[in-house]
Amino acid sequence: MFQFSIITSGVRGFIFSISTTNLKQRIRNLFFTRIINQDIEFFDQTKTGDITSRLSSDITTVGEAISLNLNVFLRNGVQISEYFIDKMSNDRDIYSSSFF
Repeated sequence: MFQFSIITSGVRGFIFSISTTNLKQRIRNLFFTRIINQDIEFFDQTKTGDITSRLSSDITTVGEAISLNLNVFLRNGVQISEYFIDKMSNDRDIYSSSFF
């Protein structure tokens, strides 16, 4: 059971690494499209550094926070499932041996 947990942990980490990168890229593309479609007044009022900062650091922070929370949620779900499967299989062994 321990080896299965190690393998699923590695696969989950790999999948979340790829999905985090894809999520950040999608958010960046959406944000950039919205910025491009703004009126000229927006660029007169907003500093270029603020826009660049939003594109780089803020989107990275949001993407990592979303993927981290989802990763923890799924990991806990898998661990709870493993626990109940293990308990059910142990209980079945106890009940079957006591009847025969």
